[in-house]
Amino acid sequence: MEPGPMWWKDPITLATIVIAGAAVLNFFVTRRLWEATKRTAEIARLVFEAGERPHVGISSIGVKNNQKDKILSFSVRLQNFGKIPATQMKASWEDFKIGDLPITRENKYPENEGAVVFPGVVKTKSESVKDKAYDAIFQGIAKLQFSILITYLGSRGDKYWTREVLVFDPKLKLFVPLKGEVGKGSPS
Repeated sequence: MEPGPMWWKDPITLATIVIAGAAVLNFFVTRRLWEATKRTAEIARLVFEAGERPHVGISSIGVKNNQKDKILSFSVRLQNFGKIPATQMKASWEDFKIGDLPITRENKYPENEGAVVFPGVVKTKSESVKDKAYDAIFQGIAKLQFSILITYLGSRGDKYWTREVLVFDPKLKLFVPLKGEVGKGSPS
């Protein structure tokens, strides 16, 4: 018997092997492209959600110092900096303290609770300290510090929150931010 042509010399066999190799390579390249496309779509979704949602935070804090009656009043202005309305907005004091003494504060302005806050709209939450607490703050004996927690919903019912910690500087007569956090879901 005479040996047949060797397979590596047969052009049809070689072409079949090259095509099969190209198909396998094409599979892996296509899979990598699909993974990259999936990551790009996820990033685009996150960027869209970050831009097309409410962002409620403190725009400013107005301070009134009545030295005669020893009353320090302040109004925290909350603003929606986002592009869509925030619904069910609630702002509550957390860790409101003068020195080492924690002080329980009630929401004096329930009309802001559950409010719809359109982009650019400002809502106000006010508070005051007086008498002995006022003296302790301005004599440098105690610091006025608080955190405020703002919770609200986006257009699809997603929960968002902002927490800011501030301390009052009696020399400058203004609040200085110490820490700020934002998040999605329930605050920790």
